[in-house]
Amino acid sequence: MTFDKIMVEITSGLTGNHEVDIKYLLSQAEKYKNSEFSLEITRAIGRIIFDIVPEELRKNTGKIIENNNLGMEKTLEEVRFLIYKREFNKAFKITEGLINNIEELGWYKDDNVSEYHSFDNLFEELIYMEIFNPVKKVRQIPESYSNAYLTYGVLLVELKEYDKAKLALEKALKYNPVCTSILFEIAEIHKLNKNWTEYLNLNKKCLEFAYTGQALARCYRNYGYYFIEQEKYTLANYVYFLSINYDQESTMAQSQLMYISEKTGESVQKPKENELIELLKNNDIQIGANPLILAMAQHIAKETFNNKNLEVSKYFFNILYDLTKDDSFKDIAGKLSSAKLNQKVKAKSKTKIETKQKRLPKLTEEELLEYRNLLKNKMSKEWCDAHLDIEINVMRRRTAKEQHLKLNYFRENPHPVD
Repeated sequence: MTFDKIMVEITSGLTGNHEVDIKYLLSQAEKYKNSEFSLEITRAIGRIIFDIVPEELRKNTGKIIENNNLGMEKTLEEVRFLIYKREFNKAFKITEGLINNIEELGWYKDDNVSEYHSFDNLFEELIYMEIFNPVKKVRQIPESYSNAYLTYGVLLVELKEYDKAKLALEKALKYNPVCTSILFEIAEIHKLNKNWTEYLNLNKKCLEFAYTGQALARCYRNYGYYFIEQEKYTLANYVYFLSINYDQESTMAQSQLMYISEKTGESVQKPKENELIELLKNNDIQIGANPLILAMAQHIAKETFNNKNLEVSKYFFNILYDLTKDDSFKDIAGKLSSAKLNQKVKAKSKTKIETKQKRLPKLTEEELLEYRNLLKNKMSKEWCDAHLDIEINVMRRRTAKEQHLKLNYFRENPHPVD
């Protein structure tokens, strides 16, 4: 019997009385303990039990999970601060303890019907769903496993334990396959070994997954570094200028342009747009953000705007501006900020009961699945009327600012300027 048929049979025996049903479900878990799907059945039964227990007990369980995640986040914040202070040995001991705890618990391992991931936000999960098209059910881990392994890998690189670092980073990538921070870190190991084929392959993936201007800029700087190594200074010059378009705050590109000028004895020149596009095409380099990601961001921005979820809409219009530098997106985001402020002012004049009633519903699993199907079927057609109400604090674990800080402590070794 297949897993689906077993679960249909089990759920057909539910009565609606939670006390009776919990005992029944536990007996079913025992019944199928020797089945080839025993792990999957046990996990599915656990999820059903969580859904049918009284609301108060569910809340208490949710608080335990939330506190556990907050504890991990607090630990990782402490580690990041130690890395910032370059106290690598101290940071490593704390992180190693965290990783040992994760591995001893052994939770969230893939089975025959589910795969477990630790995405930083809903958009990353949607990007994964669209690009990888997984067959199994994708389940989000409440804890930041991918960031724990990423931090562990960063520290192992600092301690020159490159083989161990690569293993840790591959585990991080398993939990979040579309995280450019992880891919950049693995690429840096290949850069140290001058393994240019793998370095370029990883950078190409980063370009495919990038949904921030910072990440796009880093991709083009990586190409620039490679071209300098190959003494292709004109190509390097062009991609470094392109990177500045996406991240004007970073001094890395300017530093490398100075290096090129020193090596060639000539002043660097900003390329013409047509020359730049031709160069990228001739070298099989993606021009700007992945069109799929742009279409997804625009779709969500439009739908959340239609559903008056202005904060989420603003978030995605800001993403669109960051990826395209199109001022029209920036203007819309600015207007949405004003509209959101006006909403808050109006809300203050109402009673507490009215405010409670106006809370936006959280995105349910069914709504998310419905959205994915609509997105897949109508990406290039007219905007569909899918319902998509997302509370920004539910959708994103981290603000854009926190994401920026997370990227800052990862290495990007440049060529030295005399």
